[in-house]
Amino acid sequence: MSYSVWGWLWYVPLLLADAKLRQARRPARQRVIAAMEARHAETSTSSATA
Repeated sequence: MSYSVWGWLWYVPLLLADAKLRQARRPARQRVIAAMEARHAETSTSSATA
């Protein structure tokens, strides 16, 4: 069985894309959590005043 360097080079763009997605996932998750907390705070203050 022989392995070619060119065959492994096909994986480089995939690994780079995966790394970029992993980096983008963290801020996106933080934005979702912040939005959920804001919505929760908004509903809890509106129900407290009603």
